[in-house]
Amino acid sequence: MKASITETRQRWIDAHAQVKICVKSEIAAGFKSKCIADGVSMASRIRGFMETEVGRPTLKIHAANAVFTRGQRRKAIKNILDLLEKILVMETLYMDNIPDNLRNSIVYEKAEQAISSMEDAINLLTDAY
Repeated sequence: MKASITETRQRWIDAHAQVKICVKSEIAAGFKSKCIADGVSMASRIRGFMETEVGRPTLKIHAANAVFTRGQRRKAIKNILDLLEKILVMETLYMDNIPDNLRNSIVYEKAEQAISSMEDAINLLTDAY
């Protein structure tokens, strides 16, 4: 017999505990910024710390953040390729519109390097796709 959503939720609640901590606002803001920059939630970072402290490190991958099937991975690569190609077009337009007197400048050189790197990345991702 299949458990109802309420029963499943109750089992989850019974198996977990909430922990409330108080820290200075600037520490909380800095921690939040760091978590955002690292692409992780504050809760998962704290949970990982707690698991390590009690000797139970985990490598748990949450379904919302993972790409499990081959089809999902291929779709993710396709999305990355599409975005990278759009950025490449924009960077090429930017470089093409740099005035002639700046063609030998660092600005132009950086644009050339960016375009070259993006083309390399597109080729590698296309091979993977």
